[in-house]
Parts: sequence; C-alpha cells; structure tokens
Amino acid sequence: MSTSKLMKVSYYDTKAEVRLECYADTVVYEKEGVRSVIAAIRLGGYPESVRGMAEAIFGGGSITIEIDGNGMATPFPPNICYRFSITSV
Repeated sequence: MSTSKLMKVSYYDTKAEVRLECYADTVVYEKEGVRSVIAAIRLGGYPESVRGMAEAIFGGGSITIEIDGNGMATPFPPNICYRFSITSV
C-alpha cells in the first residue's frame, strides 16, 4: 500500500489581509526558459478555501507550496490563460 503526501498550498494578500490555505496532491510544472511555471494543480480542502485559492491563482496571485517542510514561492504569470474546474465529491 502506498501513502500519498499532500502539499500545503497557501496564499497571502498583505493589502487585503487575506490568508488562504488548502492542499494539493498533484502539481505539474512546465519549463519556460530558465524558470518553471505551474501548468496544472489539483487542490483539495474546504470548498470555500479551494474556490478562493482558484480565484487567487486565476487572478495572477503568488502562492507558496510546502513540500516536506520546505516552502517554495510560485508566481502565476497573468498573461497565461488558465482554465479551472471545480467539482465536489
């Protein structure tokens, strides 16, 4: 039996003083020149948090993904066209 590790995803807007947190089990990076950008991410958690995180990402916000206790800031370039789909189980 394999165990999966969830990655903590957080967003913080200092101006609006809004902090969101949810979890991802899948993150897909795409190489763009010398940097990597997120091509896909599957989020989970409370519906309000997931929806807020999706809106923040869609709006070009920067998130932090924590993997094994190490945080990595990830900006989302606003000129990339993202598609998001929200489903509930």
